[in-house]
Amino acid sequence: MSEQVGARSGAQSGVQGGARADAAGARATPAVSPVLEVRQVVKTYSVGRSLIPKRRPVLTAVDGISLSLAAGETLGVVGESGCGKSTLAKLALGLETPTSGTVELMGRSLASASRTWRSSAIQLVMQDPYSSLNPRMTVYDIVAEAFVAHPLLAARSERRALVVEMLGLVGLGPHQLEKFPHQLSGGQRQRVGIARALAPKPSIMVCDEPVSALDVSVQAQVINLLVSLQSSLGLSYVFISHDLSIVRHVSDRIAVIYLGRIVEEGPSETVYTQPAHPYTEALLASVATAEFDADGSPAKKPPRIRGELPDPLNPPSGCPFRSRCYKAQDICESEAPDLLPLVSQGHRARCHFPEVDHHQINRTPTTSRMEQQ
Repeated sequence: MSEQVGARSGAQSGVQGGARADAAGARATPAVSPVLEVRQVVKTYSVGRSLIPKRRPVLTAVDGISLSLAAGETLGVVGESGCGKSTLAKLALGLETPTSGTVELMGRSLASASRTWRSSAIQLVMQDPYSSLNPRMTVYDIVAEAFVAHPLLAARSERRALVVEMLGLVGLGPHQLEKFPHQLSGGQRQRVGIARALAPKPSIMVCDEPVSALDVSVQAQVINLLVSLQSSLGLSYVFISHDLSIVRHVSDRIAVIYLGRIVEEGPSETVYTQPAHPYTEALLASVATAEFDADGSPAKKPPRIRGELPDPLNPPSGCPFRSRCYKAQDICESEAPDLLPLVSQGHRARCHFPEVDHHQINRTPTTSRMEQQ
């Protein structure tokens, strides 16, 4: 495993290296049935303090999302803070119940699955490696907690050896067993969190911003560790992040979410190199790069996002991104676009005027709202 230190570009090159290639080569052919399937899931919350529930404003955190995850695959989920990524993760983990739609895990509906079975099939790696660990528990107690919750996994006499095995998988030694979280570095704490998630031997791991709270010099180490574990254990990942540059190097497919809806989905390299939705273009424009055109001049980037994320209690009519989109036209205000397939296989976008191979699809011309202004 190559461990890079230094700038973000170094972290990305380390992630892109041999570990990812080895994982892709060792990965078996995806199963016919997905290990995780989300079908038209909607999650709403009533907010406010009205005594009459029907009069409370309704916030739609997830709005009709459908996704699937194959065995041994990594699905990257990208979007700004507040777009619904973490709510989607909670729905996949069974921590939240969908308002409508279904979530199936290993072909079994989460609505009818027991908590014990669910937690042995899917686990979570949290964002903050410090607050996610109990400060009063040692490393041994934190990892062994999985065997307490699932006593059939190991007898009491076998737990210590299994905890040492889990720590070995994440690059930690037996001398760490009696340490408390505050005695570890950020990277070591996140490795403990990964070991705890691995202990029940799940098939799927949901990684919710697993490196955003770490130093850049440690990010590549943790990501390369996740890639290596996927290769050796055959895990499937849902990798949630706001950073497309990191998601690109660990994901087979990427889903971009805006205000609770998927606005673009497709193979990782296709989404990154040929973004079809203006929101995806804007996310890429926010990534610091050192790319140049053939003449040596800095590569041109698409326009950055204008304004702030709209109020989710009062989203814009039609396309929810139109209030921040440089392509917005009259049809965008009156008609919500569907998530439709594009030229590349498996590439879809929810836009009236998507880009395909950097050339806009021919549509009936309308007057741009920006031109009207």
